[in-house]
Amino acid sequence: MTITVYKIDHETYQVRKDNELLGTIKTYRNLYHDTCIYLKIKLKVYPANFPFDAILQQ
Repeated sequence: MTITVYKIDHETYQVRKDNELLGTIKTYRNLYHDTCIYLKIKLKVYPANFPFDAILQQ
């Protein structure tokens, strides 16, 4: 089983498991305190070995 993360645009990532689309992850910032980046995760399945480092590296 291979989990891959593809950067679609500056705030959207596509998550695939063995080339099957699992969903998307969007990043966003709070305009009132711009100290953190937040994630909106919309996946059909949440794999146990999800590669969050791949998002941080992109």
